Amino acid sequence: MFNTFKADVLAMRKSKSPLASTMVFHLAEIKQLGKKENREPTSEEAVQYFKKAVAKLKQDNFADPEEIVLLSKYLPSMATEQELLAVITPVLEGGGGTGDVMKAVKLEFGVRADMAMVRKLC
Repeated sequence: MFNTFKADVLAMRKSKSPLASTMVFHLAEIKQLGKKENREPTSEEAVQYFKKAVAKLKQDNFADPEEIVLLSKYLPSMATEQELLAVITPVLEGGGGTGDVMKAVKLEFGVRADMAMVRKLC
């Protein structure tokens, strides 16, 4: 994920895209995530960054719609309500609590799970 984004940013810079400098900013922000530990950022960290960035941009009335579309391209498809329920229901029926449900969903779907939806379904 991160390497794909990195390559796409380089291609945008070479083609002199008007959004290249904005994407370079996002690339630098993602690189900072792993820099503290002297490593490249993980795909999971990159996806979390893209989620937060897209959410913030969608709330901003002055955000460039093209930027939102470009960043959204790097988000994985989210787990559907039915997929989440297939994991949540057995945990709840087995006497597990909300914490157990969250753990199970996180293990099964990782960053593809919308935890707000999981809380609502519990």
